[in-house]
Amino acid sequence: MKKNVKWFAAVLAALTLGYGAVSCGSDSKEPEWEWPDPDPDPDPEPGVEKPRFIWVDAAANFPDFANSKENILRDLTKAREAGFTDIVVDVRPTTGDVLFRTSVVDQVEWLGAWLPGGYSKVERTATWDYLQAFIDAGKSLDLRIHAAINTFTGGNQTSLGGAGVVFRDEAKRAWTTDLNLAGGITNIMSTSQSAKFFNPVLPEVQEYLCSMLKDLAAYDGLAGIFLDRGRFDGFTSDFSNYTRKEFEKYIGRSVASFPADILPAGHTSGIPSPEPVHMKQWLEFRAKVIHDFMEKAPTDPKDVVRFVKEVPYWTAKKHGKKYRLMYQVYTHPKYIEYGKKFFEGVNERYTEYAKRLEPKIGIPYTVITPLIFIFVRACVHYAMFEDEYYLKSQMEVLKQGVALFADKYRSQYLNGGNEK
Repeated sequence: MKKNVKWFAAVLAALTLGYGAVSCGSDSKEPEWEWPDPDPDPDPEPGVEKPRFIWVDAAANFPDFANSKENILRDLTKAREAGFTDIVVDVRPTTGDVLFRTSVVDQVEWLGAWLPGGYSKVERTATWDYLQAFIDAGKSLDLRIHAAINTFTGGNQTSLGGAGVVFRDEAKRAWTTDLNLAGGITNIMSTSQSAKFFNPVLPEVQEYLCSMLKDLAAYDGLAGIFLDRGRFDGFTSDFSNYTRKEFEKYIGRSVASFPADILPAGHTSGIPSPEPVHMKQWLEFRAKVIHDFMEKAPTDPKDVVRFVKEVPYWTAKKHGKKYRLMYQVYTHPKYIEYGKKFFEGVNERYTEYAKRLEPKIGIPYTVITPLIFIFVRACVHYAMFEDEYYLKSQMEVLKQGVALFADKYRSQYLNGGNEK
């Protein structure tokens, strides 16, 4: 049953994320994505224990934990006795290899750590599940266990040598970031920098990480997931040809002098003077890349359900006036032909998005497309008319429809196939 719930949530998440990608746009030069103002921290509820977190770094603790469940239990017991309530376990260090079950990338074989004799390799010979050992120990001690990953790293270079997928796989090596250094645009693999970052803009990088996160989120008993290093590798990243093209698409024009019109070569912090013509748009573009990636990676079915419930009300608050104006304009006899053309474009975007989802969630795009329509139309209708009954009726149909299709196509998806 839990697997069905998680599968249902994954499908529903994919469909609802499409809302942001294909909803009604405008010709405004302002970015269409918005972040709501954060709510102030509420006063703690009486009698509710304030959470206290401790972070368990993979490399620093590898000598003790790599091959000993007993040591894990010992130290978690001490943490509980000291008043900690939550443990964050580093399960993907900067090497990019992992300490949890997944077929996406290799398990960590060794990490560098400081020992009495100096900085040395610590090998992992145990075959038991590292993360599961923490979850089991946490359950026995009433501790909440969270997993943390170094998100956009794929390798690490130290005095002990290079470790990670970018040192083993030439195709993954091609995903690494290009830096705008004083000596010119340089791939990070050609520098002495330890952590080898991927380029977050690349779709294959994001899909690779989302596949990994899907396996991580499948752990029963995991309280949450922390995405550490969920960023570009500093100010000088990423200046590859691919990122340049995507940025030019974003601003709708070519960059005349690249990279000087964005960032002077070798500039590592602060706003340079004079300010390059496209710098602010560049920072905005980079922020949107990371924001959109985070939206692709829901990790908790409860969060997905909450998202579905909240989006219609958020849409009404943020866009209700705009949608009501569009409705009046496009239904007027004078402008109805313009409205038809506009919605033809919307329909094409919905279908294109559904086609991109098909191989990811295993449901034919011909089935996904009407589900997207139901969700978006319900949100827009509520934004215009605030018809609660209509909204709940549509959402109930959507949830039941997703559940039915998820169950129908689930086995095909898990087996890597999709019969239409």
